[in-house]
Amino acid sequence: MGIIRFLAIAGLIWFGWRTLNNWLKERNSSLEKDRNPSLQADEFSDILEEDPVCGKLVPRSQAVRLEIYGRVFYFCSKECCETFRKEKGEES
Repeated sequence: MGIIRFLAIAGLIWFGWRTLNNWLKERNSSLEKDRNPSLQADEFSDILEEDPVCGKLVPRSQAVRLEIYGRVFYFCSKECCETFRKEKGEES
């Protein structure tokens, strides 16, 4: 009976250590993102958006951004953005 008790206690200690270790890793990762905003921006820098005028795929970080009526559009160039504005009747 002594060995079973020892194994049960050792198992509980191991489980507690793993749980605490995982929690600390997640907490440190979260704190690092809060301290370094560039880490948050990098998470979304390689999302591709389709240009509604020419159909090219453009990384969000490099795209020309236009917001109309609360909706955001992404373009590969200023020319495509201006073409879109003219088609939608928007003037800057």
